[in-house]
Amino acid sequence: MGQITERNRHVPNGDNWDARVSLQGGASDAYNSGSDALRASLVNPPYAHDMPYRVADETGMADGTSDYYVNLHTYKHICIQYEPGGGGTKTLKVYATAETDPDLSAREYRDVTNAAFGAASFTTSSFLADTNGVLKAATAIHIEVVVSGASSDATWTLDVGRAY
Repeated sequence: MGQITERNRHVPNGDNWDARVSLQGGASDAYNSGSDALRASLVNPPYAHDMPYRVADETGMADGTSDYYVNLHTYKHICIQYEPGGGGTKTLKVYATAETDPDLSAREYRDVTNAAFGAASFTTSSFLADTNGVLKAATAIHIEVVVSGASSDATWTLDVGRAY
C-alpha cells in the first residue's frame, strides 16, 4: 500500500484523509473542513450561456421553403418572434422532435404549431411563446417558412429566445 502526501506532508497508512481535487488539478481550496461544505460560485452561470439570437434575416426571397433548426438541449422554455415583410404570403410552422441525432436536419420532426402556440400556422408578425409547455421535452425544433406568390421580394426576420 502506497503513501499519500499533500504538499510534502506525509499521511501515515491507516489514517483517514479526505481529498478534494479541482478540474485544474491539485487540492481544492473551496473545501471547508470546518463546515464540511463545498463552496462554489459561478462566474458565467448556465442561464447566461445562451442569449436570444437571430435565426434568419432573409431578403429578396422567391417562392419556396426555408428551413431553420434550433437545438433545445437542456432548455425548457422557448419563444419565437416572426416579422414577415415584402411580397407574397409567408407561412410559418414549427415542428419538434425528441430524437438526439447530432445532425439536427436528419431528425424526424412532428408539427407542434397548434399545440405549442395555439394556431395551425402564422402569416403575420407574431410573438410565439410556448405557454403550454409542449416543448419542455423537445430536443430540437424545426422552423419552416413557406413563401408563395412572391416575385423575389419576400423578406422576414426570425428571432429565437431560449431559457432554462
